[in-house]
Amino acid sequence: MREVIKNKFVDSLYPSYLVEKFDLTIMESLEICVTLKNEGLVLPMYEVRCPRCSKVLYRSQKLRNIKDIGNCGSCNKNNVDLPVLSFVLQ
Repeated sequence: MREVIKNKFVDSLYPSYLVEKFDLTIMESLEICVTLKNEGLVLPMYEVRCPRCSKVLYRSQKLRNIKDIGNCGSCNKNNVDLPVLSFVLQ
């Protein structure tokens, strides 16, 4: 897994992906993500996605920078307010 991250074969790493791909528990997946973060291989980011079309509307390293409500330009969904934790490669 480290080799995949180091060679940047993926641009985003979601804990849920690790759960599905490697048959892990969510806690095991989060522990791996924290280890990768501590090794400087990934950067934790908060994403806001549209609940209708799943488009990423914006990302922020700090939770306090997440806006309360947004609008999706792709599907015109209003009041998008679902932050999702994403570990993104640096």
